[in-house]
Amino acid sequence: MSRLLIVPAALVLLCLLLIGGSMTLGAALEDAPTVLQHHPQCALPCWRGINPGRTHIDPANQIMLNMSYNAENTMINRTRLSYPAPDAARCAVQIEHREAIVTEMRLYQCPGLRLGDVLLALGRPDGVQPGNMIFYFQGSRVWAKLHVNGCAPRLSPFLPVQELRMSIASAGDSRVSWQGFLRPREYVRQFPETLLLTC
Repeated sequence: MSRLLIVPAALVLLCLLLIGGSMTLGAALEDAPTVLQHHPQCALPCWRGINPGRTHIDPANQIMLNMSYNAENTMINRTRLSYPAPDAARCAVQIEHREAIVTEMRLYQCPGLRLGDVLLALGRPDGVQPGNMIFYFQGSRVWAKLHVNGCAPRLSPFLPVQELRMSIASAGDSRVSWQGFLRPREYVRQFPETLLLTC
């Protein structure tokens, strides 16, 4: 009789383990980078209420201060404000402005930000600049630069993003069309002006 109770007890234990694993996985998915969270009134290239080409630098700076960022302005470049990450969970930010209007924002050192996160948030890229592994989105006003070299075995949604840039101007035409998660060398081969090194 006790042997008959072991099987249902084992099944109950297995179910509890599966439920616990699912809850852990769900919590991990909720911790995905918030840098790309969609805001109904401010979709990229607008970020946290800062819209390149529209937002004045003073309100932009106030938004950053409200998020606990502190500006570092250098005497070398008075048109760029740098905001080191206030904690390990957030990106460092640079804001450039011209005639007191924000022209460009750069988010870098974003913990956990991956190419797949950007693709989920912004959809199919406009194109790829193979030499530097830059992916263009939103009419090329948003671009993501990867931490990857041309000898990497294959692109992947798990590759870390080195920098996310939002600008008033679209990037140039030095790119090829997005063709999925090919090897970086396959993209470079389509771009005749880029030197292909032997790996």
